[in-house]
Amino acid sequence: MEQYAEAETMSCQERYLDLQGLACERAGLTWRQFGGDKSTVNAHLKRAVVAYTKWGALAVVERVQALLLPLTEEMPQQAT
Repeated sequence: MEQYAEAETMSCQERYLDLQGLACERAGLTWRQFGGDKSTVNAHLKRAVVAYTKWGALAVVERVQALLLPLTEEMPQQAT
């Protein structure tokens, strides 16, 4: 995970929005694969969305937004 953080930092400093988005997206997907908590996964994916949006990759933004995890379970509706 340190490599993803380093890639995000360096790409941000150099203003490579495409690489920043990719680093954040891959970090989020890696956290998800290895059982990271939802808020950590979503934080990485949301940073990817911001970078991709600034870069103008709107189709990629939609794809990444679909990967976001719900943070809470929906409450079951009670029968009346």
